[in-house]
Amino acid sequence: MEEIDQARSPRLEDLSLKVARHRAFWDRSACDRPLVGFWLGGYFPLAGVKGLFDHPYLLPEQIEPEQLLSSLLRHLQQAWRASGDLFPVATPLFGLPWLEAIIGCPIVASLQSETIWAEPLGTDFPDADQLRERALSPRNTWTVKLRQCLQVLAEALRGTTPFGTPILRGPTDLMAALMGGTAMVLALQDRPEESVRLLDVLADIWTQVAGSILDFVPRFQGGYGCFRGVWAPGRTAILQEDASAVLSPQLYERLVLARDRRILAEFPFAMMHNHSSNLGIMVEGLTGSDALAAFELTVDPPPAPCLRSLLPILRKIQENKPLVVFGSLNEQDLEVLSGELSPSGLAICVEVESIEEAARLKRRFGGTAEPNCD
Repeated sequence: MEEIDQARSPRLEDLSLKVARHRAFWDRSACDRPLVGFWLGGYFPLAGVKGLFDHPYLLPEQIEPEQLLSSLLRHLQQAWRASGDLFPVATPLFGLPWLEAIIGCPIVASLQSETIWAEPLGTDFPDADQLRERALSPRNTWTVKLRQCLQVLAEALRGTTPFGTPILRGPTDLMAALMGGTAMVLALQDRPEESVRLLDVLADIWTQVAGSILDFVPRFQGGYGCFRGVWAPGRTAILQEDASAVLSPQLYERLVLARDRRILAEFPFAMMHNHSSNLGIMVEGLTGSDALAAFELTVDPPPAPCLRSLLPILRKIQENKPLVVFGSLNEQDLEVLSGELSPSGLAICVEVESIEEAARLKRRFGGTAEPNCD
């Protein structure tokens, strides 16, 4: 029990102030500084997975929730110390492609690089109805394993840390996972009606899996967290469509946008994940949409555009939506973000390598006093 106690959240009065700042973020209330917090740890930790190389693919029976629990609690203990204004978020193996596994894609893991990815099935168009039935079956072995992991973690934490969904890739990402990226693009161009049917089914699967996770886990201070560290006073999830980077804006708007809007509308505090190397394609279609609550931007390393060159579009986003910026940001990046953007409705999540680095950046950019928010 000692390890569990160490992973718990701070004292109640500090927690109340932290939650109040996050409410102000969603309301885009006047504030003297943005939320500034820190991300500590890798994307794809594999602790708790046994016999990793006993099979060519990762199998659900290789994941042991009780073994996974110990590593997650250690991570949360460190994450609370480094978190700053943001929250650690509890979710099992958040980098594992759970949705790709649930729809039947083979999952490959590498211990050396600590990466996990899905291999395409290599099929043409799957039968959409059969895909839906298989993915949403309560007997789906990956769904059963995900729920087991959530239950073990929820019983251990007992409401002391916000829960959230793991990385859930969107309909085009899932379509590419099923068919391969090139086949997906050709299908969208040459077989649009069949593609829309498949994307609709994949959107349904996304919504139901994400919703079932939030239904299953306990609320924290009445809400949930997202894996970028932002707490929301209601149901939240991050949708991403990284595969859309290879689509034209016209093709995305014609075939994909309505599916994304439908997913986002199911979660009152939904975010849309973007990359700085591919920022424009979704901003036009979603900035004014009531279905979207906030944008999340992951800053890519060079040769992606530098942050300063992105300021006009980031300001445009802030006119309508809260904005979360994430990445391996240096002090110059933080100066640009905190000096050139409005602090209202702005959260900055910095990827760091140590608690000491987080503490140093917090002293400089997090402020020494509580921010004033109206």
